[in-house]
Formats: sequence, C-alpha cells, structure tokens
Amino acid sequence: MRRRLGPALLLGVLLCPVVAGCGSEDAGTDTTDPGPSDQPTSTATSDPGEEPSEEPTEEPSDAPADGSTGAPEVVEVLHATAAGGSTTEQFVRVDDEQQLADFVAQFSDDAFAEEVRVAAAAVAAGPGTAYAAVAAVGCDVPPVDVEATAEDVYVVVVGKVPGPDVECFAPVTTVAVMSVGG
Repeated sequence: MRRRLGPALLLGVLLCPVVAGCGSEDAGTDTTDPGPSDQPTSTATSDPGEEPSEEPTEEPSDAPADGSTGAPEVVEVLHATAAGGSTTEQFVRVDDEQQLADFVAQFSDDAFAEEVRVAAAAVAAGPGTAYAAVAAVGCDVPPVDVEATAEDVYVVVVGKVPGPDVECFAPVTTVAVMSVGG
C-alpha cells in the first residue's frame, strides 16, 4: 500500500505546479485583453473627429492652389506582406496613369500594386484628386491620417500601433490613398 500511495502522491504534487502554471498563463492573456479594448479608443476613429475641426483653418490656404474645396481625406489604407516599397513623409499625386505607374513600380508584389492602382483610380474617377503614400513598412499596420502643411503639400501622419506584434516574420507594407477636393 505504501508503494502505491507514495508515487501517486508524488505525481499529484508534481502535476499541481504544471496545472497552476497553465492557469496563470490564461490569467496573463486576460490582462492583455483590456489592451485591445483600449485599441478602439486610440484608433483613428477618435482622431478624425478632432482633426477635421483643425483642418478647416488650413483648408482655405490650400483651396486656391489646387482648385479643390474639400479637405484632404484618407479614403483607403491598403497593406500587404513583403510587398516592398519605401516609406515617404509626403503624399504624392497619382491622378494620371504615368504618376500612378511611377508610384506602384516600387512594389515587388504585382497583386498589391494592382490593388493600389485600383484604389487610386477610383479616387481619380471621382470629384477629388488622388494622392498616395507608403506610410509604413514594418511588423504592424498603423493608423494613417493626413495633414495639410502648405499649398499642395500633404504630410503622412502615422499613428502609434496600440498593441504591436512581438513576432515579425516579414514586413508589412502599408499604403494610404487619399482624396483632396470633391
């Protein structure tokens, strides 16, 4: 009897920390869950509400230069893994075929280049003027916005990633397409 009780008791004592360790890992992920709940409050959804109130003060100085009456607005943020490209601080005009071809030539992923081409063409087909920028090349897709700083100069504003990924196997290219006017 003693031989059976001893190993069983030893096995129970050894398994207790293992099971308790698993429980603390789950509790650890529960503490990171509030991080993503903070994420929606720190994403661009709250920023655009604040920024348009700042934009109209700069808009009248931009309106005569490019003939548009609307504020610059990021209409689409596209991203692809290992697509290549170099980040830029300013948006570039891509409302004609040559400008657009020059912009997408930097991407090594033809499918992503086509996706950017389609998004920019959709903006150019409307009443606005199409601009695009490689906002980021990294492990995460950050929120992106635009700031008008002078006539026909639109600066890329890259927001902080709320919960950056720890592992990064390949860089993600993030492109913002915006419309000015319309």
